Amino acid sequence: MQHLKLFLQALILVTALNSHAQKQFTHTATKANNWCNGTCTLVDIPELNNNPGAILRVTTNTTDKQSVMAYYVPTKKNTFQWSIMSLDNSVIVPGTQFSLQYYASADDNHFVHVVTRENNFVNEDKIKKKGSYIDHPTLNNHPGAAFTYFQNWAPTIRGGVYNKYEIQFQYDVVSGRWFMSNNNQKELGNSTAYNIFITNAGNTVADPGKKDPVISKKDPKIILNPEDSLPPITRPVGKTGPITKKTIAPSYDFSKTHICIDKQTNNSLPPRIPVTPQRVIPKINSTGGIEPVTTIIQPLSGETAKMWRAGDTITVGFFSDGDEFVTSKVKHFVKE
Repeated sequence: MQHLKLFLQALILVTALNSHAQKQFTHTATKANNWCNGTCTLVDIPELNNNPGAILRVTTNTTDKQSVMAYYVPTKKNTFQWSIMSLDNSVIVPGTQFSLQYYASADDNHFVHVVTRENNFVNEDKIKKKGSYIDHPTLNNHPGAAFTYFQNWAPTIRGGVYNKYEIQFQYDVVSGRWFMSNNNQKELGNSTAYNIFITNAGNTVADPGKKDPVISKKDPKIILNPEDSLPPITRPVGKTGPITKKTIAPSYDFSKTHICIDKQTNNSLPPRIPVTPQRVIPKINSTGGIEPVTTIIQPLSGETAKMWRAGDTITVGFFSDGDEFVTSKVKHFVKE
């Protein structure tokens, strides 16, 4: 009986360890797993299906590195799968291979960070920023930490949109937190999420404010002596934000603000060619006589001058900084 008890304890321990073990395999895009109108390829793994808490990282096994992300998408009734989706909405060609690493659930070194209104700033700083502070015990007060990241988009779970821009990470020496933001300074949208894979936590800094390493967004590495390679940087008095090599401008500077006044116009719609209603064919009764046919005119038929006629061409415009995903869907369902 004692041997059975020890065996069960060992089995439970092995199961717990396996649940946090990294799994890795090669995924090949095919016509069978094509999804999202060709812009994503479905990953069919029982451990990942219907599992929004999984942590994935993907790299393309081709010379032409296609920017991709993990997309949690509904595929069948009550079924969700993870997929590999191109960030620029380009088609993933069948035969493309990807290296996929995943953890079935989060742990101390592998977790998902979600951008929220609450983590736009730290406790002592209530000024909203265009990025997000990561609050995680394995990274807090660890400026020498080394980690990688991969975008995680699960709109059916937390809403939001994905981020199509490259991001960077910086360590804020005052708050002792890592800060993520877009390279082009555009704001990170709420609910944008990234999987974080910590490869080395580095040493804890007991006295924040003396070190300021910045990891590479392409190949993060541990910086043992950051003061040897980077000049000491301090936070400007009265100004807040992540510690970078540039002085952060005050958020209340309106010197470059311009006031625009829209001119009101009363231009009417261009004249439309009147539409002549089609004649209604009368009804012939059993005796050969002709009976008028009753018709119903809908209320909107009185506004035909403001309606598009069948065969008219409608020109659609898109903002240059609009969402490329929405734009591609409109182009897909509307003939250009």
